[in-house]
Amino acid sequence: MIRGLVAGSGATWRSAGRALTACSFLLAVGAAAAVTVVRDTGTTAVRETTFNHDYPPTPVLTKRPKVSGPPPFVPAANRVDGRVSVKDLAHLAALLPSRVLVRAHNSRTWILQRPISIRGHAVASIHDTAIQLRPNAFIEAADGGTLIMRRVVVTAVDLEGHAIDKPEASRGFIVARDGATLRLDRDRLIDLGHLGVVSYGVSLRKPHPSSFIRRSTVLGAYFGVYLSHASGVGIVDNSFVDSWVYGIDPHTESSDLLIAGNTLVRSGTHAIVLADRVKSNVVRNNVIRGAGDHGIVVFKDSGGNRITGNRITGVFDGIVITDSPENSLAANQVEAHRFALRVSGSSARSNTASQNTFSNALVGAYLYGGANQNTLVDNHFVGNLENVRVRDDAPSNHVTPVPPRSELP
Repeated sequence: MIRGLVAGSGATWRSAGRALTACSFLLAVGAAAAVTVVRDTGTTAVRETTFNHDYPPTPVLTKRPKVSGPPPFVPAANRVDGRVSVKDLAHLAALLPSRVLVRAHNSRTWILQRPISIRGHAVASIHDTAIQLRPNAFIEAADGGTLIMRRVVVTAVDLEGHAIDKPEASRGFIVARDGATLRLDRDRLIDLGHLGVVSYGVSLRKPHPSSFIRRSTVLGAYFGVYLSHASGVGIVDNSFVDSWVYGIDPHTESSDLLIAGNTLVRSGTHAIVLADRVKSNVVRNNVIRGAGDHGIVVFKDSGGNRITGNRITGVFDGIVITDSPENSLAANQVEAHRFALRVSGSSARSNTASQNTFSNALVGAYLYGGANQNTLVDNHFVGNLENVRVRDDAPSNHVTPVPPRSELP
C-alpha cells in the first residue's frame, strides 16, 4: 500500500520522492564518472582526476509541516486517577462512563469510543487482547500514571471498524506525558497517529525513565515513535514499517536513550532522526531498509551520541550529521544513493567515524559547509564513484588513510 506524508493529498510525497530519487540517481551516475586528464610537464606525466559535483537534490521535504492546534484533551469523567490498579479491560470499562469502552462481538476485542487517561498513581496493565480506537479516541498516560500493554493489538479505525490507513486528524494514538510511565512489550500497533501535538502515533513527552517499547511492531504510524525531553527510555528490538514521516524521532533535549536492534522499513522521510539537543544516546545494531530521504540524521546541536553497528540500505543519504559535535560512528555498514556519510555546519566538529563501510554512493563521505576538526580513520570505501570529498570550506578535518578517488584541500 502506498502511503503519503499528508493526509488526503492526491499524490503522496513518498511515491513522488522515490520516483525522483531513482531518476536523479540514474542521471547523476551518468554525469558523475571520473574524468582523468594527463598533463605533460616535460619530465613526467601528472595524472589529475576531477569529479562532477552536480549532485541530485534531496527528494522529499526534510521538515514536516508545523504542528498546530491544542494538545489532546481528556474529559475529567474519562480519567482514571488515584491509587487504583486496573488488571484488564473489563475492569477499566467499569471505571469509565457507560459506552466509553465496550466489548465487541468478538469477546477478545474492545472498542474505545472516547479518549481516556490513566493518571496520578493509577496503573493499568493490559495484556493478550485487542483494542480498536474509534475516531477521536486515544489512550493517554499522564501526570505519573502507568500504562503497561503486553501482546496487545491496537488499531485506529473508522466508525465501521475499518483501519484508517491515512493520517487523518481523527486517527487515534497513544501518548505518555509529564512523568507517566509507558511500557509496551510485544504489541502490534496499526495505523496510529496524525499531525497534532503529541498525537503522532506513539509519543512520549517527559516520560518516566523506566518507560520502554520493545519487541513490538508498529505499522503505518505517522511517526513510529516520538520522544521529547525523555531520558533513560529504551526503544529495543522493534519493527517500524511504513511510517509516514519518521521511524524513530528523539527530539528536544532527549538523552541517555537506548535505540537498539530495531528494524525500520520504508520510512517516509528519515528512519532515525536525533534533532535539537538530543545528546549522549546509543543508536546500535539497527537495520534500516529504505527511506524517502536518509537513514540516520543527527541535527541541531545533538552531540555525544554513539552510532554503532547499524546497517543502512535503500536510502538517499546514509548518515547525516548537521551542526552537531562529538558524535562517534563506528562499524556501521552504509549503502546510499547520493552520500553514504554527509557532515556539514560549523557546529559539526570533533565527530569521529572509524571502521565503517561506505558503499555504492556518488560520494562515500562528504564534508562541507564549515564542518571542522572531524576525523575519518580506517574506514572502508566500496563501489563509490568518489570515495571522500572534503570541500575547501570544511577546515582542519583528518582522513587516514586517504582512499583513492578522493578530493581533500
